[in-house]
Amino acid sequence: MKTVLIIDDSPMIIKQIRQIAADHGYYAPEGCKTGEEGLERYKELRPDIVTLDIIMPGMDGIETAKKILEFDPKAKIIMVTSLCDFDTLEEIQGLGLSQMVSKPIQTKEMVHAIETILKH
Repeated sequence: MKTVLIIDDSPMIIKQIRQIAADHGYYAPEGCKTGEEGLERYKELRPDIVTLDIIMPGMDGIETAKKILEFDPKAKIIMVTSLCDFDTLEEIQGLGLSQMVSKPIQTKEMVHAIETILKH
């Protein structure tokens, strides 16, 4: 079973993504509410996929993604955000990340992003 690590400061979003993951045969442990916590959990868990919010207190999602990729250049990260502007998209692509899901999260969009990232 593939593991999905959720890093998001919103308990509601964590719950929603965990449910989507479970409904589609993925395991999603308790989510992380900060980038710092998520980075440490990534190192412990070595999940197949990470969903990562951009706007969080402390270390934001972009910085967290950079640190995860420094630790594991093959990490599969899906950015989840309400910031869907051109600059944000460009910054995400600059990190080599290809998947972004916008909030509010649509189940089909999230499942498509997970399936797509697992194929690569």
